[in-house]
Amino acid sequence: ALRGCDAVVHLAGAGVADHRWTAGYKRTIRDSRVLGTTTIARALASLDAPPPVLVCGSAIGYYGDTGDRETDESAPPGEGFLAGVCQEWEAAAAPAEEAGVRTVFARTG
Repeated sequence: ALRGCDAVVHLAGAGVADHRWTAGYKRTIRDSRVLGTTTIARALASLDAPPPVLVCGSAIGYYGDTGDRETDESAPPGEGFLAGVCQEWEAAAAPAEEAGVRTVFARTG
């Protein structure tokens, strides 16, 4: 299904606002993002001719609580649960990046 694609867009992940954040649901939030991205990145890396672009979801949670401070993509990662998830999520795309696939993270929120 990935052969011949011009790009892959991966936005899947469990909702962060529709459940109580129990320990189990936090695991679901993390796993739904990190494991899915890992699977796609490895699949792309295994192709003889992977698509040139992978667009992955991420979130502004990457920056942690910045208060009123303006933040852009050059800001360092923050601390806390969501910041950690976002860092792992983005790192999970490494196999695709290492295979030469341009990887873009859409830090929405």
